[in-house]
Amino acid sequence: MSGQTTFVKRGASLREPVGVALETLRAHKLRSFLMLLGIILSVCTLIVVVALIEGANRYIAGRVANMGSNVFLLTRFGIITEFEEFIKATRESSRRDREHRRHGRRGASLRPLYL
Repeated sequence: MSGQTTFVKRGASLREPVGVALETLRAHKLRSFLMLLGIILSVCTLIVVVALIEGANRYIAGRVANMGSNVFLLTRFGIITEFEEFIKATRESSRRDREHRRHGRRGASLRPLYL
């Protein structure tokens, strides 16, 4: 019997806050509508952004996978594993670019080579 009285007390304790909440929603219809609109727009925006990022990832992965084995990729720098090495290579490259521009030489344009 004490289990039923506990259940009834819990039901009675939830009834009052739900009633107050519904009464507040009825009393402040514009505020409730604007809040609901904000939540809906936020969720929709989040879904769109996640979908765009996922689509871009799949597109790029598909393009890289479709390149095949007959493509050479040339990089400006080799494989660099340390940040300090990357900074040094970037500075050296910038220095060479300035020298080429100073002497009127243009850098070679690199294009993919398909065999």
